[in-house]
Amino acid sequence: MPRVRAFSLKILLVEDNRLSAEAMQMVLENDGYSVYAADSARHALRALNNFIPGLVITDIVMPDMDGLEFIGAIRGLLPNVPILAVSGMGDDGGDLYLKQAQKLGADMTLMKPVKREVLLDNVNALMSVR
Repeated sequence: MPRVRAFSLKILLVEDNRLSAEAMQMVLENDGYSVYAADSARHALRALNNFIPGLVITDIVMPDMDGLEFIGAIRGLLPNVPILAVSGMGDDGGDLYLKQAQKLGADMTLMKPVKREVLLDNVNALMSVR
C-alpha cells in the first residue's frame, strides 16, 4: 500500500534503459512518489525548465551525456537537491563510476540491478534529510 504523503514529491529519474526506468518508476509511484522519467540527461535538463525535483536519480552510463557530466550540471543548477546515482556496469567499472559520482556530488550510489527495498530505503533516507 502506498504511503500517504503530506506533499507531492517529484522525482526526476534519468535512465536510458526503458525496462529499468519503468521498473524503478513503478516502485517509486507505488510508494507514493510522483516520478518524471527522462530517457537521457539532455532530456532531463530540458525538463528542469518546467519543475524543480525534490530528488534526482540518475544512471551513469548513457549515450548523449553521461551521468557524471549530468551530476556536475545538476550540482551547478540545483546544489541542494539530493542525487542518487545508479550504475549497471560490471563490478570493477561500476564501482569506479559510482566512486566518481560521489566525488562529483551524488549523495548516495547503488549498483544495478537495484532491489525494490534497497531503492526505497535510499530514496526515503535522502528525502528525510530535506
